[in-house]
Amino acid sequence: MKRAALVSVAFLLCTLPLAAQSPTQPKSQTTIIVTLPTVEACPVGMQARQRPGGYLRSAHGEQRVEGLAQRIFLTLTGGQSRQISKAVVTVRGLTAKNRVLPALSTDGDASDITKTLSLTFTPGSGRAVSTNLVLAGFTAVNSIELGSVTYGDGSTWKYSGGTGCRVAPDPLMLIDGQ
Repeated sequence: MKRAALVSVAFLLCTLPLAAQSPTQPKSQTTIIVTLPTVEACPVGMQARQRPGGYLRSAHGEQRVEGLAQRIFLTLTGGQSRQISKAVVTVRGLTAKNRVLPALSTDGDASDITKTLSLTFTPGSGRAVSTNLVLAGFTAVNSIELGSVTYGDGSTWKYSGGTGCRVAPDPLMLIDGQ
């Protein structure tokens, strides 16, 4: 009797792994399609570099500003071999006002000063044009947004919004500004 019970328990234990290996029913799959909004491509390459300024020097016809100011060297590169003759940019930044910002803040554009500039460039040989922006009253520049571009052939491109034609200044400032 003991032997029969032992054999039946052993048989039961040996067949359990076989039952676990039987094919299961296929699971239904759910497909989720996410449609992203279309982003208008910026036709102009933008680079902004910080420059030393303030009271350090005023040579070669650079504009002298009394008080606080930021200097940014802005380079715009036209696509498809198109020369840029004019541009409108909006600069956002901070003033010397006291403030407290959270360390883990996601609001990277908490600006309290904004300035819109119309820039005119002299015709050159290449696609890239550059200018020095002297921003009186700014203690920091958060972003520079391109509003419109006029090309050498007279055609104009205007930006319709979003964050595609916006650049933040390079956080590295070279001592000689080059």
